[in-house]
Amino acid sequence: MRNIANTCNALAVRAIAFALAMSVVMQLSACGRSLPPRVAPDPANAQSAVDHYSHFTAGEIRGLSHPHFERTHAKAGLWEPLATLEEIGAGIYFLEPYDPKRIPVLFVHGMGGTPRDFRNMIESLDRSRFQVWVFHYPTGLRLPVVARILHGLVNGLRSKHGFDALFITAHSAGGLVSRGYLMSIRGNGDHSIVKLLVTFSSPWDGHRWAAVGAQYAPSPVPSWIDLSPGSDFLTSLREPLQHFGRPVPHHVFYGFRRSPSILMTESSDGVVAVASQLPLWVQEQAERCWGFDADHVEILSNGAALKRYALLLKLEADRLPRSHR
Repeated sequence: MRNIANTCNALAVRAIAFALAMSVVMQLSACGRSLPPRVAPDPANAQSAVDHYSHFTAGEIRGLSHPHFERTHAKAGLWEPLATLEEIGAGIYFLEPYDPKRIPVLFVHGMGGTPRDFRNMIESLDRSRFQVWVFHYPTGLRLPVVARILHGLVNGLRSKHGFDALFITAHSAGGLVSRGYLMSIRGNGDHSIVKLLVTFSSPWDGHRWAAVGAQYAPSPVPSWIDLSPGSDFLTSLREPLQHFGRPVPHHVFYGFRRSPSILMTESSDGVVAVASQLPLWVQEQAERCWGFDADHVEILSNGAALKRYALLLKLEADRLPRSHR
């Protein structure tokens, strides 16, 4: 009887831990709070993503109101990434026709996110100097795979349009994807086109509840593996971002909004711990870190954050040679 009781207790602990993990991971963006009916057994490994590469596109014009950017598709992309790829596709989209006279700003959303998460930021952008590109992808895919796909899409656009400057703006896990992309091109000519990286509320040291979900879920979301503290992917991001000795300017925006929660006992933005947003290696490598009293999603529309972000873009654009502007 004691063995049965111990087994039941262990199962109960696992069930509670898994429920907490899904609750937290579902909040890693503005994707809502409801749980899915099941966790899809999509493998979403490297070969599967390569096999589905034809579902990615680059340069198609698509407004933020496009139905594929709705939250329901974002949720599906988390729980059933390969099925979502087949249904609606993914890729880098332009909000307007390409303009060689303006600097592209690429927006990369986070877990369960959508390009609409950046609406306020995009609306505040100086469109006389910048053009908006958005990277939309199923966030259940392994993050190193997404980074490699982003690499291929940017390469394709560069071959077609010949641009020589690109600014990247990313939220939450999108920051990990963006830095993973930069790590994948470190040391070759492609690296030189990225002139600025700005990340918001990214979990650089991962999220402990993602690790719980990856361990206890019957069919864990593949990206949880990469979000687990100490994962190979997170460890790979710690190398300095340099191109022939020149660092890529990386500005780190982080949020803090302490509220009572049984899930987050440490200082956090309500979803990601401040310690994960600001590990020592990030503080050492960042051009500068900027803190705001905002939660994980509100930081993208925080007035002070938007003003600082706009100023950073202007300063970096002013530093570029005239041929790049």
